[in-house]
Amino acid sequence: GYSTDLGGESVLVSFDTGNPVTMVKKAFVDAHPGLFRFSSKEMNPGLKAKGLVPYEMLVPFKIGGVTLEAQYVYAIESLPFPGVEELQVILGMNHMAKACWSFDLEQNTFKIGL
Repeated sequence: GYSTDLGGESVLVSFDTGNPVTMVKKAFVDAHPGLFRFSSKEMNPGLKAKGLVPYEMLVPFKIGGVTLEAQYVYAIESLPFPGVEELQVILGMNHMAKACWSFDLEQNTFKIGL
């Protein structure tokens, strides 16, 4: 995971280019009402079936000096990465598509730009 800033709060994120949406632990969403607002957005039935709940972003993610503006995140009880309990966010393509990324998987590093 990578530690970044969300509205002055440090969060541990991971990146998932195969995931169309950003997922956030429900406990983190509930504990930070200044960052998220429940949304009545009509959901894709597949997302609803996975127990995801839509929330509007009130503050954007900032990673490596780049602001990632996407309107929604989806809260989920537990993230699908077992053994990483401190992980709070999995950035999906709705956020990642807002920037240019370069991953070096061998070195476990990334670069981000606009």
